[in-house]
Amino acid sequence: MRFIFFLVICGCANQNSLNSILNKKEAGKDKPQIFSYTDASGSYVQRRDSLLSGNKYVSRIKLLSSKDSTELESSVVVSRLGRLKNSKSRFDNALLPEISQFKVWFKKEEYFSQLKINKNDRTLTVIAKSPEKKYNFTNKYKLPKARYFCFFSQIPECIKLQGLLVEAAKRNVEIFVIWDNFPYYNEQYEGLPKEPYTKAVLSVSSHNKNEVRYDLDLGNQIIFYHFNKELKFIKMIWVSQGISSINTSKGL
Repeated sequence: MRFIFFLVICGCANQNSLNSILNKKEAGKDKPQIFSYTDASGSYVQRRDSLLSGNKYVSRIKLLSSKDSTELESSVVVSRLGRLKNSKSRFDNALLPEISQFKVWFKKEEYFSQLKINKNDRTLTVIAKSPEKKYNFTNKYKLPKARYFCFFSQIPECIKLQGLLVEAAKRNVEIFVIWDNFPYYNEQYEGLPKEPYTKAVLSVSSHNKNEVRYDLDLGNQIIFYHFNKELKFIKMIWVSQGISSINTSKGL
C-alpha cells in the first residue's frame, strides 16, 4: 500500500507536469541523457535527447562508438501530445506515435527506414531503403485497435507521460510496441515477429526505496525498465538479447 501511495503521489506530480507541457506555447528541450550501452557486439555510448515543439514530442536517440563517437545508429521519433476523449481515468493524457526515421550502418553502408501512422484508417506505412533488395520496399500494415501505442525508442517517455508508471502498479497494462528500427530489428534482435509491432504487457515486478523495476513482457521475452524514486529513467535490461543501457548522466 505504501508503494502504490508513493507512486500515486509521484504520478499526480507527473500529471501536473504534463499538463504544464500541454499548455506551453514555446518549444522546450530536455537535458540530454547519456547512457552506457552494451550488447553482444561490445560497449557503446547512447545519447537520448527530447524536444517539445508545439504539441509534438520528439526523441532523438543515437548510438555512438565509445572510442571515437562515430555514429552507428540514429533514431528520430515524433509523437503527438494530447488528451484521450471520454476517458474515465485520472490520467487522460496521451502520447500518440506519428512518424519515425531510423538509420543504421552495416559494414559502413547506410540502411534507412521510415514509419508513418495514418490515424484516419489506422494504418502504418513503412518505407525501407538499403543496399539490399529485400530491404527496399514500401508496405502498409493495419494497426490493431488498442489504447496505448509506443515507439520502441520512446518507451520510457511514453509510459511515463501517460501515467502508466502509476497504472502498472495497480494492474497489468497492454501496450503495442511499434518497432521504429523495423525491418532491420530482425538483423539486430532474435526471436521477434516479422511485423512492425508487438503486443506487450507492462507491470511492476520489484521495488525498493531507491527504484522501481517494470517488466515489459513481449510474450516470449521480457525487457526490464528501471526508474528512480523521482520516476526518472535510469536503466534498461534485455537479458535474452544481452542488452543493457544504464544512465550515466549527472544529477540522477
